[in-house]
Amino acid sequence: MPLVAKIRSENPEKLRMDITTLSGFYAGSVLVIKDQFKALLPRQRKFYQGKSQISVMKKVLSVPINPQWLNQILFETPSENWDCKRGRHSLLKSCIDSASGMSVEWKERARDQRNISLKLNDHRVELFLSEFSLQIEKPEEAFRLKAPSSFKKVFLR
Repeated sequence: MPLVAKIRSENPEKLRMDITTLSGFYAGSVLVIKDQFKALLPRQRKFYQGKSQISVMKKVLSVPINPQWLNQILFETPSENWDCKRGRHSLLKSCIDSASGMSVEWKERARDQRNISLKLNDHRVELFLSEFSLQIEKPEEAFRLKAPSSFKKVFLR
């Protein structure tokens, strides 16, 4: 099912994704600050919390991706384990993570829009980025995620 994510990020320590369906229904939020991970999934009525690592992402979102890779992909700052090729204007064209086998391809760039494809094992994620802004409104609120009292809190390791 295609989803839309509003992403706010401060490189490299903070990332927040607020996710909706194409029809506009709120599906959840993910917050990564340094080595901490939080996710609010209203359909499950659960609030997940744990270390920012691959195993936690797999348990919560069913995609075994390192949360730190998201900022590296957004800001095009490859990890030392990545083998990358550059294209026009020395911009990243593609990268492969030697440890996991994950591949990233920057397929299209037009002004503030980018189309990025991630492949890892049987998982494929397409990112269509637009409306890039260097300013984050109310950053003290943007990088805070709290569990509603009626949600079950799940601590992951």
